[in-house]
Amino acid sequence: MRYSLIILVVAMVLSLGMSYLWNPVRLAQNSGNPAAELHAMTSQDPDLERAMQNADKGDVTDLVKWINRADPLQRQRLATLMITLVSPKVGDAAREPNVHLVYTYRQRFRAFLNLGTGDERLDIALENLLAYSVVTANESPTKQDIALANLLVPRLRRAAAEFNDDALWDTVGCALFASGDFTGAKDAFSTAQRLARESKSKEKERRALTELYQRRTQAAERNLQLVAEKSSEPLAPLPREIEAAPVATSDTDKAAAEAPKPGVQPAPEASTP
Repeated sequence: MRYSLIILVVAMVLSLGMSYLWNPVRLAQNSGNPAAELHAMTSQDPDLERAMQNADKGDVTDLVKWINRADPLQRQRLATLMITLVSPKVGDAAREPNVHLVYTYRQRFRAFLNLGTGDERLDIALENLLAYSVVTANESPTKQDIALANLLVPRLRRAAAEFNDDALWDTVGCALFASGDFTGAKDAFSTAQRLARESKSKEKERRALTELYQRRTQAAERNLQLVAEKSSEPLAPLPREIEAAPVATSDTDKAAAEAPKPGVQPAPEASTP
């Protein structure tokens, strides 16, 4: 009996270890070639492949159905690969999402709305990327893009307050700014600026973010003044991030860097499911 118990415990430990090592979500997070992994995933699942193709054309119906049928691990693996795919690695730097790539594949992200992945933090990451990209990837967001971003504002605002996350507050501010709510945008940017200043990130990153949030706060304040004065001057645009030109270091990164930018081959707009 004693040895049987030991064998059972060892088996459980090995099982947990194998589950960790071969967890598809963890593997997706550390993928060095997300494009290849995503291709392999869709090649093994014709329904998913067709759904992704249709989503890129603006019809998310099949992808919504696939997500609804998939188990949590499948959902999370797909979502994680999508995030990794739009976050090309540049040299030795950490992966950073490219808003233009997110916008290019925005319909894929949109399909997860109202369904989720089963992981709240992953859901927030998807929604944050989607909301931020649709109002910052283009100089003049469409009405549909602005409406989509503002649809996500309540949930992102709650998450921003819960996690004290400056990036989430910034996204909220950008969405409100795009919709003309400059008071709400100013408050969100001010909060993001304070949190960035208090963060423990590297000095260079902290300074860059604080400066960006400050410029956005000032733009919101300027527009509030113009509106109050009923001025004929044009409203100040949302200050943009200073983006360095991507340096592709692998075939995967080159493919990501060369992905079509919004406006080149725009996907048709579709109503939010």
